[in-house]
Amino acid sequence: MNKNKFLILLGLSLMLFVQHSSAETLQDRKIALLLEYLAADLQIIEGVGLQRIKLGDPMSKVRTVFGQTRTARELVTDSLVLEASLDANTRLRVTGRQRVRKMAFKGNQQSPYTTQSGARFGMPAYEVITTYGPAVVTDKDKGKTLTYPRKGIRFRIQHGVVDVIEVFPPSS
Repeated sequence: MNKNKFLILLGLSLMLFVQHSSAETLQDRKIALLLEYLAADLQIIEGVGLQRIKLGDPMSKVRTVFGQTRTARELVTDSLVLEASLDANTRLRVTGRQRVRKMAFKGNQQSPYTTQSGARFGMPAYEVITTYGPAVVTDKDKGKTLTYPRKGIRFRIQHGVVDVIEVFPPSS
């Protein structure tokens, strides 16, 4: 009988140990995911770009930071254009000659990227105006672009919602 009690106690102890270690593993995974999220560069900073790549950085840094990029040239300006996929829902297009001159982010509603002020892909145009104030709108754009030159940001509107966010050097 003592042997049976010993085996039962041993079994219960092992079960508690296994549950305890799996709980730690789950907690470790949650912490790792949180740290990965916090380290992610998901904020588009008006007039600056991202933390990892900023306006004015060398174009070569784009390849270093993002790895595989598609390369092309702009026909009119002969600027270098590098395109990278940031995630399944967001693409980045960087334009410049030697240095990054402009960054354009194209995304959908599932994109985790937002601007520092809180604008996001799929946001209605009126919410952008509520967030940033009145925009500079030209006749040729016909309301499809909301530009904030002093902040260095432009929103392209498709079907009434933000489709592309462009970052450029702010004007004074």
